[in-house]
Amino acid sequence: MLISIKIQKNFIYIFIFMFINLILDLILKNSNIQMSDEFIYFLCQICLIFFYIIEKYLSKNRKDIPEEDSQVLTKVIIILMICSLIFNSIYIYKYYEKYTIIQNEVEHYMIIIIFLILIEKISFKRNFYYHQKLSIMIIIIIFLYFLINNIIQSKFKLFHILFVFQYYSYSFKFHLIKYLNMKYFINIYLLGSIHGIFTLIQYLIQYFEILLPEFNLNNISSIILLFIIMMINVYLEYKIITELGLIYRFMSDFISIYISQIIILKNCEILLYGLLLIISCLIYLEIIQLNFCGLNKNIKQNIENRMEKEVKNDLNNKSNDSNNIENNYLYNELI
Repeated sequence: MLISIKIQKNFIYIFIFMFINLILDLILKNSNIQMSDEFIYFLCQICLIFFYIIEKYLSKNRKDIPEEDSQVLTKVIIILMICSLIFNSIYIYKYYEKYTIIQNEVEHYMIIIIFLILIEKISFKRNFYYHQKLSIMIIIIIFLYFLINNIIQSKFKLFHILFVFQYYSYSFKFHLIKYLNMKYFINIYLLGSIHGIFTLIQYLIQYFEILLPEFNLNNISSIILLFIIMMINVYLEYKIITELGLIYRFMSDFISIYISQIIILKNCEILLYGLLLIISCLIYLEIIQLNFCGLNKNIKQNIENRMEKEVKNDLNNKSNDSNNIENNYLYNELI
């Protein structure tokens, strides 16, 4: 078949996340809860500390930093953590500016994905495979269409530079979080909780009146339900980052947000672009596999199959070599 659909076992997190995210997005757009969803989100981020405590309690194979390097590594970790918080602060400060060339959530996620890809390529020297490059090209082309159209309509050209720096900061923050998790084994939920604390403090300082919750008996049950759903959502965000990667997390988020946009807006143009973008993301995630022009050569499943064949061939060659050696030894003994 030219096109096939494959689902890996650990993709269960992606599908649950997209389903929860879709429900959450629809609730937020149609509910009358008198409480800022940002406030609830930051509280959920802070509550990630409980998942960190649970993992620490259950973990038996904890990796410790060598004593001789502990001081140097601690300083490096602290510096990287401060940098990630600064990048996050820059993004937050500019996010609520009145003038922006990003018109909707779809464009918001598209530029984050593009920056994540660029940072992985330039800063972390990652090589992308042919099917991933095809997916990336589709996303970039469609985003450029939106971007050029927005720039033409916008009167505030000076803000475009700040806009680029804003999203670069946000994307690089997540790369630093992932780097701290992978390189120095800092728990991802602990990192998320720390970011939640500092983000909430900054938001309360800047937008106290906007974020101040309004509790009453009529909406308290709705707030509790929203908190539980959002808590699951936030947990899955960081779980996907740990298990699969940053791009997987934002592409999953992107697909669910776009589906909700199509359901709510029912716009034919959005439907067309939405289908193209969703397909491109599914190609990158290797859920849709293109079995032509070598586009399926380096998907994860085929790489694993080639590795298994190489291991079997090596074992067979070693077995043949050992048999030859044994036969030669017996032959020499007989002589």
